[in-house]
Amino acid sequence: MLERGYGLRVNAGKTYWNNVHVHDLSNLYLKLVEEAAAGGSTSEWEGKRPVWGAEGYYFCESGEHVWGEVSQWIVTEAHKQELLKTNEVKSLSKEEADECTPHGSAMWGCNSRAHAKRARELLRWQPKAPSLRECIKPAVSLEANKLGMKPGHAKIAAGEA
Repeated sequence: MLERGYGLRVNAGKTYWNNVHVHDLSNLYLKLVEEAAAGGSTSEWEGKRPVWGAEGYYFCESGEHVWGEVSQWIVTEAHKQELLKTNEVKSLSKEEADECTPHGSAMWGCNSRAHAKRARELLRWQPKAPSLRECIKPAVSLEANKLGMKPGHAKIAAGEA
């Protein structure tokens, strides 16, 4: 979005997707490793909670987002940081999204919803890291820095400074 100068969404941008902070994901892995170290599955250890074997499938999420809203959060923040001249979000077709990045239409234009019910109930895992929305401001700054963009870049790119 920073390179293009505007936000992107696939079609109306109303698709849902789960999200999880990498720290929360690593904490779930830790809980699974601790459980494995405790030993056995229900078939090997009578009375053990159903954590492994056929029951050993886990989702990890701390919430969900709507892709079009995430696009708007990003461009709004980039506009606040004076990295983009506008906070406009443009709709892309499936084909245009796939031109942006391989399988872009599937990543940003499809629904993927799940709940980490087993992780929460069986492993007592709880997400604690900042939400996706809270991570937008530092992520925009980081990506702008990688691209060599500084606050005020929007004016420079537009030839106004």
